[in-house]
Amino acid sequence: MNRVPAREAGFSMVELLMAAFILAIGLLGLMALQTSVIKGGAVSELRTTGVALGQGILESVEAEARQQRLHRAMDPGGPVPALSPYYAGTAVAGAYNLYGGPVNPLSPDPRERVAIFSTSTLGTQLGTGAGAVSGSVFQFVTTVSYPDRPDPADPTQVLTRTLSFRREVGL
Repeated sequence: MNRVPAREAGFSMVELLMAAFILAIGLLGLMALQTSVIKGGAVSELRTTGVALGQGILESVEAEARQQRLHRAMDPGGPVPALSPYYAGTAVAGAYNLYGGPVNPLSPDPRERVAIFSTSTLGTQLGTGAGAVSGSVFQFVTTVSYPDRPDPADPTQVLTRTLSFRREVGL
């Protein structure tokens, strides 16, 4: 008197295959999302370093102007220290590594040996006069360029991103 149950409890093979298929589609979507997040993080890191470079150059130029003003205030009749090349009216170029530091060809780290960022800073004096004259105002424009991503039209070429910074500094 063994009775066979009318319906077995559990999952059928078709149900298990469908669940595995849905899970695989979800995991593929998560992998694609993770890849885009990693790429976005690398782009963000380059942009952050580029912004820090541009702002750092302008901060050093402004700090030099503050030192000049302080020197003139403390020793009005004394000699005025020479200004850096940023104040000469010609563009000052620079090359920086992935970390935002100067390129070091002797470094054991290959990321320090290669120039990733290139900068150009041009200072022009607004108004009349020349040199470090009290009351002179200079306008500085710094551009920072770095490789951004492959060109969608030609994947063998890399698009360049350029950031531009402006600041007026009084001497």
